[in-house]
Amino acid sequence: MAQPSQLLQSVLGFQVDDLEANRNGELGPHQRAKIETTKLQALAGGGVFGIILIIFFVLLVRDGFTGWPIIGLCFGTMMVLLVGGMWLYITMLNQDLASGNVESITGPVSRHIRTTHTQRSNTTSRTGSTTHTVQSRHFYVQVGEEKSFKVYQNVYNAFEEGRVYEVFFMAKSNTIVAAVPLESASTATDWLADM
Repeated sequence: MAQPSQLLQSVLGFQVDDLEANRNGELGPHQRAKIETTKLQALAGGGVFGIILIIFFVLLVRDGFTGWPIIGLCFGTMMVLLVGGMWLYITMLNQDLASGNVESITGPVSRHIRTTHTQRSNTTSRTGSTTHTVQSRHFYVQVGEEKSFKVYQNVYNAFEEGRVYEVFFMAKSNTIVAAVPLESASTATDWLADM
């Protein structure tokens, strides 16, 4: 049976008993606690942004929308999208926690970075309008040809390109909860030859 790598175990935050539960299709106790903490952090962040949004709209209404209506509309839209995204993420985590189910997929891993460029413009009374580009990097781990996961950079760095892994994940939120390299097949070529 494949053993977890210490780096993956550290960045994903799972223990040996979690891995055993995952092999039985269930979340482990440490994973459940970690997801509950993540959920609470997202709730707290969403609550803070929600309060800021309410205060901002109260100030806009109080001023009769005369001060900075365009900035207010843009800021308000951003905040609504952010709070909505957090709510959606928390909903998916709740569904995963309620089911307690973990799925697995085995295959060679490929890693990808997608970079997006967004044009943003700033308008001030002194300088007029200026435009600048904001660059965002998104990290993905793909297992075989079938499944791709958006991950944090430290998780991305813990996977070895081309190595075969058994990856355990929660289906609704598409979140990796554990992964183990398969020692018997250290490369995709070895894995395909064994099939």
